[in-house]
Amino acid sequence: EHFVKQLFLQGWKPIGGMLSGLRRSMSSTLIGSKQPLTSDCAVAQDEECGLWRYLVVDTSGVRPRTDASYGKENKSGMARVKEGTLVDISLRRRAGWTTWLCMREGKGWLHDISPKDHKVRLIEVDLLHVDWQFQVTSQSLPVFPKPSLQFLSKPPLASKGSLSHGELISVSQRIRPLNIKGSFMKLADGRGWVPDSLNGHQVLARWQNDSADSPSACAAEVQQNIPSGHSEMRSQMAQEIEESERIVGSPPEVSELGAWDYIVLDPCGMHLRGSPTYDKTEKLATKLLEGELVKVIERRCGDGTTFLRLDSPSGWAFDVQPTTTKKRQRMVEVVVEEGSWFYRASVPRGLALRSRCSCADDAKTGVRHEHGAVLVVNQRVRVGDTLFLRTEDEVSWFMDRKAGKQVVEGPLVMNTHDAGCLVVVRPLQGIHLLSAPTRNRWAITNMVLLKGARVQLLRSIDVEGESWWYVKKPGGMEGWSFDFNFEGVADSQVPGLDKPCHNQAFVPVC
Repeated sequence: EHFVKQLFLQGWKPIGGMLSGLRRSMSSTLIGSKQPLTSDCAVAQDEECGLWRYLVVDTSGVRPRTDASYGKENKSGMARVKEGTLVDISLRRRAGWTTWLCMREGKGWLHDISPKDHKVRLIEVDLLHVDWQFQVTSQSLPVFPKPSLQFLSKPPLASKGSLSHGELISVSQRIRPLNIKGSFMKLADGRGWVPDSLNGHQVLARWQNDSADSPSACAAEVQQNIPSGHSEMRSQMAQEIEESERIVGSPPEVSELGAWDYIVLDPCGMHLRGSPTYDKTEKLATKLLEGELVKVIERRCGDGTTFLRLDSPSGWAFDVQPTTTKKRQRMVEVVVEEGSWFYRASVPRGLALRSRCSCADDAKTGVRHEHGAVLVVNQRVRVGDTLFLRTEDEVSWFMDRKAGKQVVEGPLVMNTHDAGCLVVVRPLQGIHLLSAPTRNRWAITNMVLLKGARVQLLRSIDVEGESWWYVKKPGGMEGWSFDFNFEGVADSQVPGLDKPCHNQAFVPVC
């Protein structure tokens, strides 16, 4: 993000100077060495799943690859993604100063910074669907056929015309590069795109009509931006605006469409409403409980709060109590991390699972994992100082701390091994497999592997200074045991088997 900030120090600058300055900044800031770059020298540092949007800024476009590697053998047969194209990314993988970006629906991998010449190929942006009106403040504003950075310094030959000073325009989308000053606005009439600033000067200003305080003016503005032939939709939206104004006393702000995650903070929960209002007569029977995660698809400001339209269950909520007294936070936006992590219960009393992200007793499911159990997590949500983690079955949650005390260890480093990694049981008396990598007696199972039994090594982990292996025998018998209880098989590469055989039986701890 540091080197992206060099793109624009004061407004939009010529694209050539931006990218050359970016390469110089990145060479001194991120690389830190003069060694030549090869496709294998950068090791992946972290990976995250989610949904991001990137804008292609390389004038030559970017060719997708079949894997997150710059080697020529990974070039796909797909056409280049052209400059000015907005792409949806579902997976990001960091490798040195390059972030590899996996396009949605498995369409291939792109990279934001070229591992070869450090050239900027894509930048992360924020896409917002809006219904705004602006007034042109410059003498003339060119209309671009696409949101292209190169057009800021050199307008396209096939321009789609220009806007004159004082002209009013309606905007349906905004593309804003993160950590960069300036945005692209898509004209609602389909003519093209315009920037909101040029050469460091603002060229668009939000337009407000003096008579916009009346319900009829709000309704007229909504109807103006609905395509022709949708008379029923025009009437419905105008009626909704007038009704909202009657209830809250002032017209609502323009809606913001998108996708956000919110969590309920109120211990008493909150009832949904049939419209964006605090009027209690609009209450629905549907109630959200404390700690519930919901997906918001529309946000609308008004009456000192932000009204939130939920995807499921259907209805409206709000983030702050919309009253002049006793204002309090009812819901708050959170970031939901998607991935795969391993955590271990670290308290003697075990770990209680919960149905939602709440410390309340009524959120407990009645299921408890004993001390030493390892849990697989696929979602993480931080609320204040507490991190809530969702188990792999996507049903239960648990928290990383309770009353300020840490109750889990993690995330742990879990090593996975190839299917051909075979090992043999060493102890003469055989071994009892365990349900978790712990010496506690509760983990002992009835599954026994005899001396000389061949099993497949699937995973390995180090816990409290001891190395544990998760093995599987054909037929469904699988579980944990110490690494020193096994030896390697010829032609099977198994890490760590150069240790001497201790030939000692497992001794559980009560």
